[in-house]
Amino acid sequence: MLVGPESSPCSNPARVWARATPGSCICRGDARTGPIQLRRPVQPVRATGTLTARRRGLVQTWLGMDAPQIENLILANHVEAINGLLYISGGGWTDHWRPSAASAGQPVVSHLGVGVTVVVPWTASGNIYPLKVSIEDSVGNRVAEMTTQINSTRPPGLPTGADIRSVLALSLNLVFPKAGEYLVVATLAGQPARTVAFRVHDVAPPSPPRPAIN
Repeated sequence: MLVGPESSPCSNPARVWARATPGSCICRGDARTGPIQLRRPVQPVRATGTLTARRRGLVQTWLGMDAPQIENLILANHVEAINGLLYISGGGWTDHWRPSAASAGQPVVSHLGVGVTVVVPWTASGNIYPLKVSIEDSVGNRVAEMTTQINSTRPPGLPTGADIRSVLALSLNLVFPKAGEYLVVATLAGQPARTVAFRVHDVAPPSPPRPAIN
């Protein structure tokens, strides 16, 4: 339907060609603007913290992101959490080589660290969420398990709409029952588990020295 200049939302009503959708119009192109363009009127938006938080919450709900999430899960030689930061030494490995036992039947202790970061959206803050981290073998047998709680209370001065992040460091001394494939499994508040796969190898004992030949 053709429209007149009095009903056009465009800045140059004389160039209106046809209405495309309510509140928009298609304008003729010219040598200055190029081909036909679709223009929509810009609606003024009041940029306030409350509006930003509300919109952010709606987007997170649409995307299924309004629940706390495990953001990072990393396996390392050693991990510490100090003042809200993770200090990681030798992180990101997938293969662990454990030394041979000093004598037959003696357990071999393996030291490793696990780092976890959790993000809680503004809309889900103010609650306590259970977090479980376990070490499992390839068939689901648990070698070790740790359970804690994430407190998502908003700290003073946190900007409206901001996420809350928490960090967790685990320092583990484990006796793996055998060499093979294992998993680090982290579960937060019933959300799908995050996993990191790794392998344990036995270092072959050194061969006995050969007797000297005179």
